[in-house]
Amino acid sequence: MCELKDLWETEHGSLMWGMFVPGKSDHDRCHVRQISTQCILEGRRIPETWPQSHQIGPDGVEIDNTYLEIGHLINQLIKGNINNIWYVMSPVIIHDSSILQDLRKIVLENPSRAPYHSLKGMAISQLKDEIRRPRLSGGKGYRTAARTALFGSKLLSRWEFDFNVPESIVNLEISREMVETTISALDDAYDSSPYPDKPDDEPFRQFLYKLRMDDI
Repeated sequence: MCELKDLWETEHGSLMWGMFVPGKSDHDRCHVRQISTQCILEGRRIPETWPQSHQIGPDGVEIDNTYLEIGHLINQLIKGNINNIWYVMSPVIIHDSSILQDLRKIVLENPSRAPYHSLKGMAISQLKDEIRRPRLSGGKGYRTAARTALFGSKLLSRWEFDFNVPESIVNLEISREMVETTISALDDAYDSSPYPDKPDDEPFRQFLYKLRMDDI
């Protein structure tokens, strides 16, 4: 059995966006773990992720937990996967660590256009969810799609991690046309972005190397 340790825990759901509604919202949390370096050197197969878990918090609110190994997270950050970027850059930190703060600094110092593809894919998926299930979604699909696209536009234009959602998205009804406009703006931000297509992966690799070596 490989030893592992928890590195940090962040919130990546509605609370991250300032859209938590008591009685309606739940918590979505990410736990980043590190498998022992000895286990890796012994050639054992190590997991990239673990099954999600669900629990009820002390306040009675449901918590959905996601678990990732740090090596998998680093590879996803280099690819520009937006979910993994949020796991690191979320303003809601449940359990902090110097490791998290060091990685946040690396992300901030390495802007790129790489997140565009996962941002657009997510926004389109959220838009389709609303189209397929309008009664069940009740406008949530449109709101989350617009939220994702607006975040992406700021990220690709200024490498700004702005989790503040405009009141027009939070409180007003949003049409499909309005969402498509935000996705079009995301496309424009990608086309005019001053950043390289991919981040410099060396700082991420060195970060992981040091973390693995320190564990020996």
